[in-house]
Amino acid sequence: SRVEKLCQAFENGKELVELSDLSPHDISNVLKLYLRQLPEPLILYRHYNDFIGLAKECQRALVEEAEAARASGQVVEKRVPGVQLNRVLFKIRDLLRQLPSNHYKTLRFLIAHLH
Repeated sequence: SRVEKLCQAFENGKELVELSDLSPHDISNVLKLYLRQLPEPLILYRHYNDFIGLAKECQRALVEEAEAARASGQVVEKRVPGVQLNRVLFKIRDLLRQLPSNHYKTLRFLIAHLH
């Protein structure tokens, strides 16, 4: 497959890889395969449940704050995060700081690219 050929090209030397004529889908599939094959994921196994819990907590805070803003007649899109959401964001930041530096930097780069 094209993805396997691209993986093989990277293994033979990244300077030999020509990406300009490849589909973005093939390139993203190679990245996904690489991330799946890491011995330890970017978000470490031991932190996985904490991140999932914080994501749920964040979602609850967003919903509650949006409902409160609507009830008070505020424009939902233009409000600043409330106390509850800020607490969750600080917890997420603290958990991210516990990641190994190379994991954090890779995750940050990936999220910045997707944003």
